[in-house]
Amino acid sequence: EITSLVIKANESKDITIAVKPSPRAAAGPAPITFTVATDKATVETKLSADISGQPTITVAGQDERLSGEAAAGDKKTFPLVVRNTGTAPARGIAMNATPPSGWTVTFEPKDLPDIEPNGEAKVNAIVTPGAKAVAGDYVVSMRASGDGVSESANYRVAVTTSTLFGLYGLGFIAVALLVLFGAVGRFGRR
Repeated sequence: EITSLVIKANESKDITIAVKPSPRAAAGPAPITFTVATDKATVETKLSADISGQPTITVAGQDERLSGEAAAGDKKTFPLVVRNTGTAPARGIAMNATPPSGWTVTFEPKDLPDIEPNGEAKVNAIVTPGAKAVAGDYVVSMRASGDGVSESANYRVAVTTSTLFGLYGLGFIAVALLVLFGAVGRFGRR
């Protein structure tokens, strides 16, 4: 960074100007004014830089919610929103996930259309917990990635199991109690 430079009469020097635009700068031409001043003269040159912009994406659930509930072994659809908060279009965005072992996750659509700055795309994550998944909370990492951008979000899925097993358990307990009371009634105290 130069603040002053000595140049003799009839002499010239090359100066390189480095410009670093803000990451939030809008895409398009940006005027730059370069000024050289001495005690007796001031010269101004107008330059222009073409800012290409940069996409920045986020992945969120519908209504900013990143949690849901699914039954073990059953498909469940969770709506997601991919937003481009950057200054250039986000291109070639594809969705993928890292689910727990035994689970499947697919996306509709898997490949998203270009998302313009301040735009968004809706996508459905179709999650199928494993048939033998134990009831509880699980985390599925869902990721959107494309040309130069990638972002992921952890989606919490609360797995529920069938209440049929609970009914079988209650039936088994009832039968056991009937057998016990029957045996006590028949044989009594001897």
